[in-house]
Amino acid sequence: AFELDHSYRNTFKVSPNPVNENLNVLSNDLLSNNLIQIYTLLGKLVIMEQLYPNDNSIDLGNLTPGVYIYVISQGNKIFKSDRIVKF
Repeated sequence: AFELDHSYRNTFKVSPNPVNENLNVLSNDLLSNNLIQIYTLLGKLVIMEQLYPNDNSIDLGNLTPGVYIYVISQGNKIFKSDRIVKF
């Protein structure tokens, strides 16, 4: 089972939103093995990438325009989840 860990919610900044090409994930979190997963609204996983401390750029250029859900997690803990708009 997954659990939402609110203590890390503000350690990740995801921008811009809406996004065209690259989604930036900034983190001052020093934990390793963090993942970002991006899902369609129907729950299909379309992108999964490992995140590193500091900043990351996730290429969304191949996604069709629409609304997606991102989840930042480590193991069974979800640190942040929200929607993004791809245009």
